[in-house]
Amino acid sequence: MNFQIKRIDASARIGKLGNLETPAVLHHKKIKKFLEDHGIEIPEIMTPFSVAPFEIQNETSLVHPKKIEKRETELLILCSSSYMSGKGRELFETMEKLKKTLKPNTAIYLPALATPENIALLIFLGADVFDDLKCLSSAMKGEYLTRDGTLSVSNLERFPCSCPICSSYTTEELESNWRLIYSHNFNALLNELENVKIFIRKGMLREYVSKQCRTSPWLTVALRLYDGSEYYFKRVPIRRTSQFYANSSEEIQRAEIRRFASRVLERYYPKSKILLLLPCSAVKPYSLSPSHRRIIKSLGKLRRGVDELIITSPLGIVPRFLETVYPAMHYDIPVTGRWDEEEKKWASSLLREFVERNQYERIFAYVEGDYREVCTLSEIEIEFFNTLEELRKELESEIEDVPTQKSYMRAQISSIADYQFGKGTGEKLVKDAEIRGRYPKLDVMVDGKKLASLQGDGMLSLSVLGGERLKGLKDYTVIIDDFIPSGSILSPGVLEAGKEILSGDEVLFENSRVFGVGRAVMCSEDMLKASYGVAINVREKVVKE
Repeated sequence: MNFQIKRIDASARIGKLGNLETPAVLHHKKIKKFLEDHGIEIPEIMTPFSVAPFEIQNETSLVHPKKIEKRETELLILCSSSYMSGKGRELFETMEKLKKTLKPNTAIYLPALATPENIALLIFLGADVFDDLKCLSSAMKGEYLTRDGTLSVSNLERFPCSCPICSSYTTEELESNWRLIYSHNFNALLNELENVKIFIRKGMLREYVSKQCRTSPWLTVALRLYDGSEYYFKRVPIRRTSQFYANSSEEIQRAEIRRFASRVLERYYPKSKILLLLPCSAVKPYSLSPSHRRIIKSLGKLRRGVDELIITSPLGIVPRFLETVYPAMHYDIPVTGRWDEEEKKWASSLLREFVERNQYERIFAYVEGDYREVCTLSEIEIEFFNTLEELRKELESEIEDVPTQKSYMRAQISSIADYQFGKGTGEKLVKDAEIRGRYPKLDVMVDGKKLASLQGDGMLSLSVLGGERLKGLKDYTVIIDDFIPSGSILSPGVLEAGKEILSGDEVLFENSRVFGVGRAVMCSEDMLKASYGVAINVREKVVKE
């Protein structure tokens, strides 16, 4: 019985295990039948799955947190998972090790652990099936569960809930009848489950989990460890169309931000010897904002003779040419007019390294307030300008040959290609090309044929002609088995996959019979490990003669 994954948001997924839609919560009266339907027998000694490692050493669908081993199964039950409640490090390390060990299309069942407070994080870490046993045991102890934590019914004067139970009974009636408490707890768990599914479909579960984990220190511990995990880092997609909310300085540790920063430093190629530092704006992309339009109007064509770098939080620094790339065009933050010390330290360190790598001859800045402090903290030589008129005059005296608009647009597309595929690939893609369209929606054309287009997520989408220009790009090439795909490419058909491929990446695929381009649905590691499931959504292909 296959576990079919329908939708993915980083490591969280919506799928179907037999007739069960996941993520799912099992009622305690239906657990036994569910296991029987999947051919799993649970000895009486194991009820409710709380056992020692040696007691399940011969069970193919069971594993213990203290002894995680490889299992070839569609459904894996993590016995004794309830002991991880309240232990953020144990929860994270167990789930990370479990995910590394299992195939990507293995459903994970965590018995007797889920509550309305923690189920969002459990799903975020990659678990799929839960039950109501924690709701049941809590009810017997007079514990009233909410998404914000556990309350004692005896201390409640009114219910912070409008479910059928809480709307029909008094606190005194619940205190004397644990079954009523259980009904509320179960309702609260199911409601939270549906809430989590909504955010998975929106591609914004991380935003929800960031908020939800603040209810308890142990959940926050697990999330912080998640942000430092290389395994989970590779499962965060390279692009999204949803908003990216960064509501605290801790969001600096998110995979999307760390990845963007590292690629800016490692893959950006300077187009000028002059660097111009500018402040960010609320409107994205920045160049469409009122403040940046004033700068653009004042400097005119002189802008094409400098590298513009926007200072911002939480991304730190954003080259003008990468202002459309996810998450630069998609992030939003609470604007207070003040930067905290962590934000300043992060941005200034990135600015310093960016300048050291690119060796600019002169650095100008049109900034004030905390932006100026970030510049000062970077400890690099910067010339500050208080007015656009002064800045324009200096640029006029410094820039001799202003690039044409066409070459400027090609340079932007080249920078985005370098960001996506690696330094140097941009020049191959845009050579002799013409850029058409209205910014930020652009097409890369040669002789009337499309090589690539700039999508709504600010990244390039390749045509097969564009892909042919990038042939030999091993890190983003997938070698498939000897067949010509008629639709999507499934993971069993993948023989080799470039090590840099992430979910959402543009990829090249080929074998002796066909060459094509498409978008990766999973990272390269998962393509090679998964037993089934879509690896690449094919866009275009050509059959080799």
